[in-house]
Amino acid sequence: MKKIRHGKAIIGGAAGILTSLSLSAVEIDIDGRLANSEEESALEWGDNSGRGDSGTVNSVPVGTNRPDPVSDDDGTVTLTVTANIQDWRVHYSAGEYDAGEEWNVRSSHNGLDAEAALANEAYFSITLDTTANGFDLIDWESVSVSLWRNGSGADPTFQLAVDANDDGFDVGDLVGSPTTLEPGLAGASTLSLGRDDLPKGVMTAEVRLYHWGNGSPSGNMHLYDVVAGYEVAAGSGLELTLSQEEDGLEFTWPSLAGFQYDLRSSTDLTADPATWPLYDDGEKVYEDIVASETGTHVLSGVRQVGAQRFFVLVREPVPPLFAADFESDNGNFTVSTREGSDWEYGTPDTDSAGGRITTGANGSSACWGTVLGSASGDPESGEAAVKGFYLPQTETTLSTPVIDLTAVTTPVSLSYQEALDLAEGATAGVFVVDHATGEALGEALATASDGDSSEAPWTAVNDLPLPAEALGKAIRIEFRFQAGSEADYAGWYLDEIRLEAR
Repeated sequence: MKKIRHGKAIIGGAAGILTSLSLSAVEIDIDGRLANSEEESALEWGDNSGRGDSGTVNSVPVGTNRPDPVSDDDGTVTLTVTANIQDWRVHYSAGEYDAGEEWNVRSSHNGLDAEAALANEAYFSITLDTTANGFDLIDWESVSVSLWRNGSGADPTFQLAVDANDDGFDVGDLVGSPTTLEPGLAGASTLSLGRDDLPKGVMTAEVRLYHWGNGSPSGNMHLYDVVAGYEVAAGSGLELTLSQEEDGLEFTWPSLAGFQYDLRSSTDLTADPATWPLYDDGEKVYEDIVASETGTHVLSGVRQVGAQRFFVLVREPVPPLFAADFESDNGNFTVSTREGSDWEYGTPDTDSAGGRITTGANGSSACWGTVLGSASGDPESGEAAVKGFYLPQTETTLSTPVIDLTAVTTPVSLSYQEALDLAEGATAGVFVVDHATGEALGEALATASDGDSSEAPWTAVNDLPLPAEALGKAIRIEFRFQAGSEADYAGWYLDEIRLEAR
């Protein structure tokens, strides 16, 4: 339930009082002034006991939250802890050595170093999020993660990572000091980060706890306490002011990039303001108002309909112009192949010396790939299709459905996730195509290259600007793959494709 903050303004010449309301998830005081907290709030996951009573250990699926996400009193900010660990045995447990609320993880194989840990996506995810119950921005001020381990084996090393530039996690995102855990409760340790290392002015942000060792199992690791401190960011709330001008009503509010605004209205306060209809003054319906680049939006010339009226301003993220994550279907993408292997949709299962690909991006279940493979079902097979290898001389194109940019005037960018296992002679290019003519608009937006001969991690490609001539047209994005004569390579895999106005 979103909170409502309000203030009154008497409009000269209007028969009555217009009250401006704006949906907001931050605290308000009795006068409706924005009450950003000057003191840090905190959410805690776990119980900080370090050891619980003996009991049974219950296996849960990778990606399951244990316990449930923790939210503040009004549901504005949610803290979620998730185990996203491939090929690890993951338990939420209340066993002999376990805390009452903790993750208990035993690795089946540890990476040799930080690079291997990031490539294998072996991590705990710690997320602060405001999007479920409002769209207020938060400053992440602090985070601490407490863990211990039992058992023998190599002492594992842990380190926190923050994706500050939203380009996916890599070694450059590791922050703080690496910590090595000795066995037993006496070796318990807390890793922490302060405000200088954490995101500011965001709706959602993630910190990851990565782990690596010497390539061998390293005992049961127990994550038992996470504390995340935050503040509501200054300017996060909506302060809607209005005045009577010669040409009508004028509304003013703080405007944030990446959001759009709806002006809703009612003649009384009996209904929930979130359900009020969009305001229509007979000349215009005030919906999807684009954020001002100046930071302050002034909406003028709005006609007042009726003697008394109440207004509410609703802020929402600007939706992408196009988005496909392929979890529910193939996104209506199409394939055109001149020779060799087709693009395929589904769960990848490759077995290549250049790196195994067994999931979509971020551990998801589906993606598009040049050949998906089925290596796990027949690990001894030498067939190219089973191992996920494209055929030599393959020439195939994967195309988005038609994307309508005829009414778009602002710059547009393309982002996606890719995994690569390419032979040296293969080419992989991304093109914008005019749907009406079938011709490419400009040069390739990107040309993929495989920078790692032994791994094929999912990697984010962000904010590729579309050429200006794409605006005002119906377009398609084409992913064109052409192989050389080499064999035994998995190829090109794509997921989480988005087109956004910038």
